[in-house]
Amino acid sequence: MKKAKRILVFAILAAMLLSLCSCGMFRTHVAKAAIKMSKLDSLHADVEMQIGMGISVLGQDVNADAAITGGADIQRDPERVYVNMNAEVAGFEQNMLLYAVGRDDGFDVYSSADSGDSWTKDSIENDDSSKNSKADGKSLFLLLSDSAASFKEYGKEKVNGSDAIRYNGKITSDELKQALELADVKQSLEESLDVELDDDVFEYLGDVPVSIWIDVKSGMIVRVEMDMSDVMQGLVPVLVDKAMEKADIGIGVNTKVYEVTVSITLSEFDAVQVTKPTTLNIG
Repeated sequence: MKKAKRILVFAILAAMLLSLCSCGMFRTHVAKAAIKMSKLDSLHADVEMQIGMGISVLGQDVNADAAITGGADIQRDPERVYVNMNAEVAGFEQNMLLYAVGRDDGFDVYSSADSGDSWTKDSIENDDSSKNSKADGKSLFLLLSDSAASFKEYGKEKVNGSDAIRYNGKITSDELKQALELADVKQSLEESLDVELDDDVFEYLGDVPVSIWIDVKSGMIVRVEMDMSDVMQGLVPVLVDKAMEKADIGIGVNTKVYEVTVSITLSEFDAVQVTKPTTLNIG
């Protein structure tokens, strides 16, 4: 749980830092938005991830397409998070709930894979790993700011029923590789999958196209979209092969990722109050 959370936190941090990487008018707009959003006590995020993937086992092709959609309510004080996600994989659907409560020395995390009928508790303790990590906000900001020149204004579109200016840009493969290395993602993957990855695992991941929308009236960042297709096409087959090797499974398995897109839409700024799910029985 701790390793998965570390990777998820990095992904969200990277997405937000991307919004701080540009020049000219875009830099001005996003700098103002970042200041406003840093002062928020709460917000809602709608997340959509589409995955196009196929698996071939002994010459038999299996459709492994997946879609993950849902929402997250995030509150700073007191520190609470509630996530309600629906996952559809190869035609099978599952509802996943997560409720996290912050405390001085970490988080208590309650999760449910049956729409809240039963819950499992996990504790995430603060340790020195985050302090010792090479990835702090400043270093990632300076690295990803190299993408500045790629962001250009695309036009005005509606987000949450309001006008927003869209900017398109990208993170290059080299910038992504350095960011992943700074965040110790290789170590996190190795520990979570119990495998040993080659040093050049992030060498040829491809670029990440990014779009960012800034609301005209509020000046807030209201949407971030990323196309992770090239990245996952290079990374997922490697992870699958390593996992199969670790499990000593000798049959031929080929994994092909066709498309991976992520969309995060932000709303309800300072209007969210996270409360305990009604089916969760805790004090």
